[in-house]
Amino acid sequence: AHAATVKPCFVQSTLDRIDMLNLPPGTPVVVIGRSRKLGLPLFLALVERDFTVNVCHSLSPRDVLAEACLNADVIVCAAGTPGLLTPDMIRRGAVVINLGTTLSVHTSPPTLQPDTHPDVKKVASMVTPTPGGMGPTCVAMLCLQTVALAETRERVRASKVRHKAVDHVKAATHLEEHIQRLSRNGWT
Repeated sequence: AHAATVKPCFVQSTLDRIDMLNLPPGTPVVVIGRSRKLGLPLFLALVERDFTVNVCHSLSPRDVLAEACLNADVIVCAAGTPGLLTPDMIRRGAVVINLGTTLSVHTSPPTLQPDTHPDVKKVASMVTPTPGGMGPTCVAMLCLQTVALAETRERVRASKVRHKAVDHVKAATHLEEHIQRLSRNGWT
């Protein structure tokens, strides 16, 4: 009754971003990435919200990935493969949420490389920047969830204290009634 559940921070941040779009049920969404910490929880959360979700990943054949993305209104890229999503794979006006980054050690200095090709911005109506887009949003979500869980914990703790106090009063009342019964029967 007191259990609080939270989704992983990147998942909740992505859901909040998608909620801002006010999309109708059934809207086609592609999630590129299948990790247990991000891709799969995001898929399940989107299905719960009645989106039509297709999951692809870095090993999906390019033509299959492109076909799925061309039919999507929203593409969430979380594969960890730099440049995986290219402009020719996106329908004009689609929204791209880029969560995947990879540290490229082949550049000097090493840089974060997004899953999306830089030219995706020319086709999509919105692309979250990388770095600096969803990362700070995720940190803010982590703070919000931490506060929410702490508040829930305090409510549970306070509830237990109230219940213990009520139990002590009940026990004392029962003890008093028992002593009175014993007294009436001559046991005291």
